[in-house]
Amino acid sequence: YFYIIRWDGSKLVSICRGSGGKNAKIVKMSSSKAFVWYYGTMREVTLGSTTASLGSTITLSSAFTPSSIDALSSTAMIAVNGNGKAAILTVSGSSITTGTQYTFSTVSIGAKVVALTSTKAVVVYGNKARVMTINGTTITMGAELTYCDTSISNFSVDKLSGNVVCITYAATNIYTVLCDATTTTLTKKAPVEIVSSPYSTSIDTARLDDSTIAIAHTARSGSSDIGKVQL
Repeated sequence: YFYIIRWDGSKLVSICRGSGGKNAKIVKMSSSKAFVWYYGTMREVTLGSTTASLGSTITLSSAFTPSSIDALSSTAMIAVNGNGKAAILTVSGSSITTGTQYTFSTVSIGAKVVALTSTKAVVVYGNKARVMTINGTTITMGAELTYCDTSISNFSVDKLSGNVVCITYAATNIYTVLCDATTTTLTKKAPVEIVSSPYSTSIDTARLDDSTIAIAHTARSGSSDIGKVQL
């Protein structure tokens, strides 16, 4: 199952539950609408102040199964997959149309995407990243940036303010690097070491405000995995 939950001021409360959502993820479209997605399936979530309801199941194109999705607007999403492809998903009523696929990498690799505006997004894949410019369902790829000289498979990306994105990744240790996407060519600042954790197994980040990112990661202590969070 997957659950939609809310914070009531003192605790988390489940307000909606759906089945069939193994490895489910969510993309927020507006303050009242989101989509839960898992593999090639999506379900619309209608959000109230204290309630939520699920719409019918929507099956995406079998030719494109996303690994990461972010909202461009209330009716459009940018999606990428592990085969180095990106596409626009257009929402119309209870249907979702997958646009033309565009290549950002010729190597099959894990990829994540974050939308900056309705016409701009950044895709991160391995130790590389690039800006994607969106015009309708057309995607134009900017130059490729190598943000880390080491091969990376464990990373997360989130937006800070304006055109700045924050990439957090595990190499020898865990690092964060800020990248500027003001133009179609990404530029980066020097990476900052977050924690010495050579055994990190997973990383996720969430933007709190224009200058603060929460970083969750799994570290190993002896024979046990320990979850940690820091700002």
